[in-house]
Order: sequence, then structure tokens, then C-alpha cells
Amino acid sequence: MVADIELVLDLANSRDPERDGLATPGGLGAWLEAHGLGPVAPETLLRAPEFRDLREVVRELLASAAEGRDLPPQAVERLNATSRLVPVVVELEVGTSGAIVLEAPAAANPTARALGLLARCAARVLGSREGMRIRRCPAARCGRFFLAGRADRVWCSTACGNRTRVARHLARRRGSDGPGNAEARSVSMERAVP
Repeated sequence: MVADIELVLDLANSRDPERDGLATPGGLGAWLEAHGLGPVAPETLLRAPEFRDLREVVRELLASAAEGRDLPPQAVERLNATSRLVPVVVELEVGTSGAIVLEAPAAANPTARALGLLARCAARVLGSREGMRIRRCPAARCGRFFLAGRADRVWCSTACGNRTRVARHLARRRGSDGPGNAEARSVSMERAVP
């Protein structure tokens, strides 16, 4: 389940204000390969818009989960439809260490296979207890999804928490900079200069 959570969060967070990791077939191919899903096909066969559409559905569902709202039925249906693109085949494989059960996607084109796998991972995460621990970082210019290890965890990282606290502190200080306060500080600074 940990691998599913990491994959789903990485998919949702592959778009940030600075860049979009799935914007091009080359970027998508690199992302899929980095996450153990590739090389799935020559880049010319990857349909990046379909992956970006799935990412937006996953982001919508994660946002609802993070805010404690019901999952939107239209987004759930889109996720389920993507999951159904490639049926899963259960196979028994016998090796030197005994028999193991493998769940493998039935033969399909590389794009459908990767989309189906990502959709199934998202469904498993959203339908699990871990799905209730998904949060969205409220820090300015962040908004990343993360799995909260504690109920009181607010930010995705200490860096986001620190930036937010510093910004609040500076805003409070600026708020107390009324015209009289600024003038008084200016006078006291002049007196301090020899």
C-alpha cells in the first residue's frame, strides 16, 4: 500500500506552479520510468493529455478527501472508467521458492496499461484508511498533497511550515507599524546614532 500512496501522491504533485512534469511525451516517459512504469513505449505512443486528465481527476478526489468532503461522483466514475481500461489477470507462478500470485494487466496498449494501473492505485488509496490521512499543504505557493503521519500535521514539510510562520510573524510586525510607531522608531534610531 505504501508504494500505491507514494505513486498517487507523486502523480497528483507532478504539477506545481513552476513546472508540469507530464506536459510533454518526453517528460511523461521520464516520469513513468522514474516510477517503475517504464519504459512503457516509445515516447511517440504516449498520450500525455490522457495522463494529465487522470492527474486532475486524482487531484480533485484527493482534495475532497483532504477537506473531509464526500468524493465527487463524476470524478469517481472517471477514475473507475480509467481503471477499467485494462482488466487485471490473476496468474499463479510456481518458482523455486513456491507459488506466488501475480496480478498483471491484460495485454493492452502502453498508455492504457499505465493509466489503468495509476487509476487502480488511486482507488486503493482513496478507499483505504490511509485515504483519510491525505492532507493538502496550505502554504503559499505549495498546495502539495501528502500523507499525514500525525493528526495535527498541517504542512507537507518543515520548510513550508517555517515559511508560513515567518510570513505570519512579518505580517503581524507590519500590522503594528502604524504611522506613530514608525515615527517613534525613527526618532529612537536617530538618537542611538553617535
